[in-house]
Amino acid sequence: MRLRDRLRDLGFGPGLTGPDSSWKLWEYSEDMPGGDEIRKKVLDVVNRVELAILCFSDETANTGWMSDEAAWCVQKIVDTTQELKHIIPVWVGPHPRDLRPHSIEDRNVLDAAEGTEEQLQRVVDNVIEKLAAEAPVAVPAALFAITQNQCDDLFAGWTKTPDEASQALQNLCLAMGMKDPPPLYDLFKARYGKKVEDFAPFNGTPGDAAVPVPPRQTLIDLIDEVVRTVNVARTTSAQNRQPPIYIRWVHDGLTGNVTAIRDLWDTRESLLIIDSISMLEPQIREVVRDLPRMDRSSVLWLPPYTQHTAKVTEAIELSIKPVKRLGDELRKIEQQPHRSIAFDASNPVAVRLWLLRTLAVVNGGIAPMDSNIDGIRAAGKARISLSTLRSTGLGG
Repeated sequence: MRLRDRLRDLGFGPGLTGPDSSWKLWEYSEDMPGGDEIRKKVLDVVNRVELAILCFSDETANTGWMSDEAAWCVQKIVDTTQELKHIIPVWVGPHPRDLRPHSIEDRNVLDAAEGTEEQLQRVVDNVIEKLAAEAPVAVPAALFAITQNQCDDLFAGWTKTPDEASQALQNLCLAMGMKDPPPLYDLFKARYGKKVEDFAPFNGTPGDAAVPVPPRQTLIDLIDEVVRTVNVARTTSAQNRQPPIYIRWVHDGLTGNVTAIRDLWDTRESLLIIDSISMLEPQIREVVRDLPRMDRSSVLWLPPYTQHTAKVTEAIELSIKPVKRLGDELRKIEQQPHRSIAFDASNPVAVRLWLLRTLAVVNGGIAPMDSNIDGIRAAGKARISLSTLRSTGLGG
């Protein structure tokens, strides 16, 4: 069910199902344990949720179970002592007669019958609006990378008539110890797929023994993994609890010059991810040049040699491992997303960026000494919580 998947992208679901999570998603077809009495279980869930999305079509709108569940939700809404505050009716199948359960006949119904991106996004936007200040934070993101077809055309052109830009890119790769074309172009091709979303900048080729071939992971898959980790940290922090982040991919809208997407980009902090090779494709280059703005974007420029340097990751881990304390820091790096830690400062630009990001957020607070905290705990004389002690910097 694509609607369920889109809601999980918001931060609901597997990544946030622990006891301290902000939001959980219960969906009938997946979360109903075998042997449960259906009516009893659904009513129990209605009693505990804050928002209910009622999904139906003309065929199911006035079935007994749909009518009952809609009536239960309306009853809970009327009773202000109950948790349920919002109902979002959605058509998820054919509805030529626009039928809806009798108890919600006067309500507007969102149309997601065809499951298009626009329809699903309308439901997501409605959920965010209803949850208000506690809703996931939407971060527009754009990935600019060529497809396999564009890649073939681009490299064919370079082979016939190399230009200054393609030569500069090739020289950069040669400086990193990579091969000349055509093997270089063959390696590049492994980065791309049928769609922009298939872009995998660390993917090698089986024919190149110098480049290990790990399981193919797209950049978007990698970002999704990191977002899940960050959302757990944001929603479970004892001192600075925040709503989860929701990455909304909008590169198609920007490429298509969709006004609503350009306005969204213009008013929000965003992620801009640029494949260096793809920037030499004329159409993509023009889209990036025509972005509404870039000063609110966190920009990631992926160099052409990422497949070549991917093999360095394991070598870094092995070289750091003998220094136990540093090895621990690397191993736990994803558990501390707010810390400024870098193990890949391979050039002056990377070092300068690390310094700028680190020093710009120094707050000057003084952390208490661990020995003082242990002493207070042992003596049983603590008058304030350790979390307060740490946040105020007192007790040193």
